[in-house]
Amino acid sequence: MNTALLLPSRLLTAKTHQELRSKLDTFYANASSYTAFQEPSDQVHCWSHVVGQIRHLLAGGKTGKAHVLEVGAGRTGFARYLESEGLRDSVVFYAQDVTRFNEDWLAEQADVTYFGDAASCDKRGEMDIVFSTYVFEHVTDPVQHLEVLWNLVSAKPGAEGALFLFGPRYDLPGYL
Repeated sequence: MNTALLLPSRLLTAKTHQELRSKLDTFYANASSYTAFQEPSDQVHCWSHVVGQIRHLLAGGKTGKAHVLEVGAGRTGFARYLESEGLRDSVVFYAQDVTRFNEDWLAEQADVTYFGDAASCDKRGEMDIVFSTYVFEHVTDPVQHLEVLWNLVSAKPGAEGALFLFGPRYDLPGYL
């Protein structure tokens, strides 16, 4: 492996970021055999934390439904998990993905769906919870991505917005 090519993203030029973004977009637009697109995801070990925060918000006197955005939803199973936890009717579920490959699936699962970069979500400051599961390691500009996600979380006075980023543990033996 050529470690000379491993640079912090802040040292990459805007052109390099754009080239990386373009390559990833092309990959996801054409990757019908990508495992994350084959079966509904089942990330209960991650989603249980999100559901805990939803319960906390609702128990804390939140008026109306919790607004929850999943970034990089793919073929998410989160709506089914909400249903199994008796919370589906208490949540407005937004899904975002970089590709329309799972558009039909997401239309059945989410209340609102966004396609393209996470910045395409037009709900700045309106989300109670934003989460992603095994997405962060795929972004080309982590700092910008975090800024976008953080800006989507509710910034209303007294609000308890939350951002959850779940990712792989690369320190586990045998992980590739």
